[in-house]
Amino acid sequence: MARIRIEPDRRGYAQVRQSAEVEDVLKGIAENAVQKCSQRSSGYQYKIKAYNSTRNGRPYGKFPTRIAVIIARTRAAQLDNARNNTILKAVFGE
Repeated sequence: MARIRIEPDRRGYAQVRQSAEVEDVLKGIAENAVQKCSQRSSGYQYKIKAYNSTRNGRPYGKFPTRIAVIIARTRAAQLDNARNNTILKAVFGE
């Protein structure tokens, strides 16, 4: 039986992570989570961040990527998140 060797296309993975479709998925997940968080307390928002291979001299992985960050902006939202893990529950479900 012949040995099969699969070579991953890492640049292709980077292109997928940078694509508009992935950004749309991230926005949808983040908007849904912020909406769930806002039912408990106002003051939550999200940002989509794009990281290149280096940021401020520090590498963030080998290839560029995009991430969604959900933030508790107000003091009330920060307390709510600290007491109840609101962001975590909104993203991963409960």
